[in-house]
Formats: sequence, structure tokens, C-alpha cells
Amino acid sequence: MTTTETQAIDSYLVELTKGEPAPLPNGVEPWADMLDRISVVGRIAEISEATYWHFLEVLPPQYMDERFFCFAEGMEPMRLFWRSGAQHFTRQLDWSETYDLCDLAGLPRDYYCY
Repeated sequence: MTTTETQAIDSYLVELTKGEPAPLPNGVEPWADMLDRISVVGRIAEISEATYWHFLEVLPPQYMDERFFCFAEGMEPMRLFWRSGAQHFTRQLDWSETYDLCDLAGLPRDYYCY
């Protein structure tokens, strides 16, 4: 990947992380509730460190660099993950954003489809 291509994808990912995140709820959040909360397209949601690591380790990331990784299980739009200090965040992408990310990263659009 050239420097220009790296800068383009980095700029795109940074743009996707802009916005006010939905805060991490106080107390224990049931898994199903957490999945509902983080599955709203376009919403940035704070997540626990354990949730971050779960998605990083359960399947190989569809995309990963020094600051970001993307998760998708089968034929679905990607979910973007990142950290900022001690906080962890995610954003559910739509199909258009997923395709843009694939194009910028040089991934075939069906890369994450098993």
C-alpha cells in the first residue's frame, strides 16, 4: 500500500470515528442488550475492554492496522473498533461504508464473506 493509499484509508477511518459516543452503561450489561446497542448503523458506542477483545479474538479481523480493526461474521457490513486511552469504541458500518473501506484498503468487496 502506498503512502497516499495509507493516508486515504486512515483519513476515512478517522472520519468514521468522529462524533459523540453513546456511553457505556453503568453496571452489568447483558450480552444481548450490548449487541442491540452497538448494532445501530452509524452510532459510535463505548464498549468494555472485554467486549473489544472478544471481537478482536473470536475471528480474524477483516481489516486491521495499528489503530483500528474491523469485524464481520459472514455476509454482513463490517463493524469498526478502536481505542482511545483507556476507552474502547465501536461503530456499525452500513454496506456503503463497508464497500468504501474495502476499496480503500484494497480488499475485494466479498473479502469477509466465507
